[in-house]
Amino acid sequence: MIGGLIISLFALPLQRNFVLAEIQQHEAIRHTVNISREIDEITEWERIRLTEDIIETNKNMAKFKYYAGHPWFSLYYPKEVLDVNYIK
Repeated sequence: MIGGLIISLFALPLQRNFVLAEIQQHEAIRHTVNISREIDEITEWERIRLTEDIIETNKNMAKFKYYAGHPWFSLYYPKEVLDVNYIK
């Protein structure tokens, strides 16, 4: 029982840090998408790759938002994740 508590307390900052890193990655992809839309000179392959990145990061944010709002798991997810908007 105590071992499980110790592992949970050790995992807490690691998980929160992982989610914060994912938020930074999400914002970096959002910035890349905005620049590519302004330039509007990307190839079809680049557009496909960006679309795949958007889908993947939005999927991750949806999962993080779900768990951040869940009463049992919200301790492991920073509240900042709830403020992140999906990339359109």
